Amino acid sequence: LRVLILCSGGLLSVFTARAALWVTGYYPGWEQAVMPASTVDFTTLTQVIHFSLVPNADGTLNANANNITTANSADIVAKAHAAGRQVLICVGGGGTESLFQGATSVANLSSFINNLTNFVASRGYDGVDIDWEPLPSTDVQQFTNLVIGLRAALNGFSKHKLLTVAAGAYPPYGDSATAEYLMFAALQDQFDQISIMTY
Repeated sequence: LRVLILCSGGLLSVFTARAALWVTGYYPGWEQAVMPASTVDFTTLTQVIHFSLVPNADGTLNANANNITTANSADIVAKAHAAGRQVLICVGGGGTESLFQGATSVANLSSFINNLTNFVASRGYDGVDIDWEPLPSTDVQQFTNLVIGLRAALNGFSKHKLLTVAAGAYPPYGDSATAEYLMFAALQDQFDQISIMTY
């Protein structure tokens, strides 16, 4: 952001404002037994993403798949907050496309969003990270409905809740090179951060 300061005599000064740098680390629930939150160096991070809830096709959440237990949530949230850091809960992961398709169907979307926001509220998370993989162009409308609905629901909290996404750097096989880029461009204002998966 470029800011110009003008006065009656003309241009007074020019400076460039810059958003604060994010340094985000994914923290898998299944690793907490061998790497408890007390061993995380929070001075190197600004946000932690707890990985991950898995969506069920009916809109419910599977916290057991990656060991996102109540105790594990409490551990990472308490330690991160004590260090002044934010913690988001991730939903999704590799191979979750068909589960997201069911969870974001017309019949299940509202319940899915309610389940996510209730999980955030009950466990003290600072937001949600979406990891819909793969995300082909055929899923764009359902993904869009999820993002807009979830952003609106998160805006209902008294304190701002973050919404982030793990976006593929390359299109899934069969998609045009720009299909997903156009979708993310249209949705960019809904997110606090878009992370590009380049690995």
